[in-house]
Amino acid sequence: MKFLLFCFFILTTSVLAELSWSTREKVVDVTLDDRNLAVSFEFTNMGSEAAVILDVAHSCGCTTSELAKRVYEPGESGQIDVQMDLKNLSGEQAKTVSVYTSDNPEKPYLLYIYTNVPDRYSITPAILSWPFRGQPRERTAIISHHPDIELTHEMVMIEVVDREGRRHLVFRGG
Repeated sequence: MKFLLFCFFILTTSVLAELSWSTREKVVDVTLDDRNLAVSFEFTNMGSEAAVILDVAHSCGCTTSELAKRVYEPGESGQIDVQMDLKNLSGEQAKTVSVYTSDNPEKPYLLYIYTNVPDRYSITPAILSWPFRGQPRERTAIISHHPDIELTHEMVMIEVVDREGRRHLVFRGG
């Protein structure tokens, strides 16, 4: 009997409060000058009871969010504003925002943000290595930069790490 009451409670509460999202995915174009990205995910409580947002979790420390309030009555709309710090990111990015609500605390609503942050520069190969024994030979690294950025030799620094893990500055432009 207790099991039947529990099942009835679970089945009825899942339809009492339900958030309907205008979209759960945002694809955002960013430029080289963008340092932050801001998107909003709009929703409406389509249930017959108040929906409570219990928690909002992020897949990355570069992402934060703001909510105007946590309780939304039936028919009431709201939004979650999400900000992403792009300063230390480059290339394709896929971030997830998990929204935990009272209608199903164990199964969050998943919201997705996709963007491609332009590379300011790249170094190929990223790591050069030489054998510790034998004659060292010349190695080449190619530094490429975004066409909108001026790269000068003053901006280049070369460091070498020895066998003991000590860092040695070999070249600093300027």
